[in-house]
Amino acid sequence: MFPKFFSRASASKISRATLKKAIGFSVGGCVAAGIVSFLVIPHYQEKNSTVAIAEGTALSRAKKQRLVILGSGFAAVNLLRNLGDEYEVSVVSPHNYFLFSPLLTSVAVGTNEDRSVVEPVRSFCRRKKSPHCITFYEAKAMSVDVKNGKVVCEHISQIPADKKSFELEYDKLVVAVGAKCNTFGVKDVEKHALFLKTLHDAQRLRHRILDNIEVASIPGQTEEEKKRLLTFLIVGAGPTGTELAAELHDMLETDGKKWFPDLHKYFKIVLVHSADHILSTFDKRISLYAEEKFRRDDIQVLTDTRVKSISDRSVVLFDKKANSETPFPYGVCVWSTGIEPKSIATDIAAQIPQQNHSKALRVDKYLKVIGSDNIYAAGDCSVVESPKMKARMNELFLQFDKDKDGALSYDEMENMISSMRETFPQLEVYQNKVKKLFEEFDTDNDNRLTLKEFETLVAKADSALKPLPSTAQVAEQMGHYLGVSLNQVAKDKNAKISGFKYSHFGSLAKLGSQRAAADL
Repeated sequence: MFPKFFSRASASKISRATLKKAIGFSVGGCVAAGIVSFLVIPHYQEKNSTVAIAEGTALSRAKKQRLVILGSGFAAVNLLRNLGDEYEVSVVSPHNYFLFSPLLTSVAVGTNEDRSVVEPVRSFCRRKKSPHCITFYEAKAMSVDVKNGKVVCEHISQIPADKKSFELEYDKLVVAVGAKCNTFGVKDVEKHALFLKTLHDAQRLRHRILDNIEVASIPGQTEEEKKRLLTFLIVGAGPTGTELAAELHDMLETDGKKWFPDLHKYFKIVLVHSADHILSTFDKRISLYAEEKFRRDDIQVLTDTRVKSISDRSVVLFDKKANSETPFPYGVCVWSTGIEPKSIATDIAAQIPQQNHSKALRVDKYLKVIGSDNIYAAGDCSVVESPKMKARMNELFLQFDKDKDGALSYDEMENMISSMRETFPQLEVYQNKVKKLFEEFDTDNDNRLTLKEFETLVAKADSALKPLPSTAQVAEQMGHYLGVSLNQVAKDKNAKISGFKYSHFGSLAKLGSQRAAADL
């Protein structure tokens, strides 16, 4: 249901004005209300997770290329939904379900039940016209042999069995394993803090919140201990951390106040963020609005602050402005400070000399891993590399200086942007602003851009290059693109395929009290 919703929005020709109205309605009627009516998905757990959907004939399977997909998130599932019948597909994931991760904060506080935010991976396989071509394995990809085209997998449950590991050979590999939380080198974070990346994380957090409240209600508990137990520290004020603070506040102000009236005065939510504003990826006006709302809700926001160390009962906060350290007791600490690559992604990168990105697998505009001929990556485990104009500045200047007068006229500049925006996505934003751009960099007002003026323009264009955000929206579009492009390649090896283009449909963040912020 969820991938279909996103794919329809991205694939259809919806006007931006219409989309804003639709998103505006969803903010008021769905997001802030928990999207309860939209999220009734039948929960389904499969016991035998290594049985193929159906057996195909040996002849039909032998003719197809072997495509192995690692992961079961937005990118992997939308790839599955858009694949044709051209491949023998194997899907490997530690979870036999697709998780709608944007609603994990709701699961953590009980607004939504866990069964309403998952759907079995096999349901996507069975929707295919030829289900015999898709096999799902509930296992973890432990390593990839890039040279020989093999993936070593292992079933990681505690169930005793004679055989738990196996190998899969591939002709093409799609890595869509997501990413893990980044602890930024702070020791013992995994031991003392909770995360919010998986369904199990949300369930653990939910139990921990309730357990802390119950322990605080025990007779004889000291005032100081009640304050500590009921202090909820959230590290990282991106969309996940901010939404968790808002949802937790709503829960404590309703159910918490109703069932534990004597403890209500001890409830405290603290949001710690290393940047100068929360929701720093949103428009600054939205950040300021969210901070003001949190002040009204008595949610403490500590910006320009980071956690230097953590123990089972307290953290040490470092104030960057004051250059000082302060111990801060807590009852529950949730760590939501960004992402870093999983071991399988770093394992692949280590085998490819051209891979030197610390955060993700570098891919080209076709989402193919740079330095590999048959490995693709999508979602949080990838970063799309856009070529910088500076490397070809002189070449571009000479190429579009048609009259060879040593400068670019307005028409020549317009021609360059129109011709090269496919190669250099950073020029896309200037497509309808050529005149303004030309006037800005024509510093001597002679209606020509010299090489020096052109160099300044190129520097500005390259500086606008930013990595795509690590969101479900990006992963969904990547999966859709890969499904379509892999179909084309299978049918015609020489098919001309356009590069991946991300279409941004806005960002939403719940702020509690049936309010939300939309950055469109």
